[in-house]
Amino acid sequence: MTGSKNAPRVTAVAAMDILMKGAWLGMRSTIESKQKWNSDNYTQIKVSVPKDLAAEFKEKCTASNVAMASVIKKAMSGFCGQKSQFSPKTSVGTRQQRRKAVALALSIVEDASLAESRYLAAIPKNLRNSSRFENAEESVCAYEEAVQALESIYE
Repeated sequence: MTGSKNAPRVTAVAAMDILMKGAWLGMRSTIESKQKWNSDNYTQIKVSVPKDLAAEFKEKCTASNVAMASVIKKAMSGFCGQKSQFSPKTSVGTRQQRRKAVALALSIVEDASLAESRYLAAIPKNLRNSSRFENAEESVCAYEEAVQALESIYE
């Protein structure tokens, strides 16, 4: 997106689409390596319990924001005499993965912001009162706000 004076104009919707695809691609190898590590170091245990107990257990874990697996691991660890703690539920990977995704998103939005700023600067002076100029100005402001928001996430 950068480097060319005539770089294509990126809309906010297109930037978010690029952002989401890039974040997914950046996290894919991490997800695959985690799955391999889990398969090498963990095993699954299947348990049959009454449906009402399972539903109540799931509801209580959700209300407490605790992963169901961590409650079971804690019970097993206690039974075996080991120490264990509850793990809070996370919906978007580890903190390191989220930091990487935010850094990638920030990079993409900064590139788009730079391209939009160059586009704005290239608009001739006689068109400074046009809707084309106003739209470009709004886009630059939106990108700057997005950059500030992303930078503030993990200060």
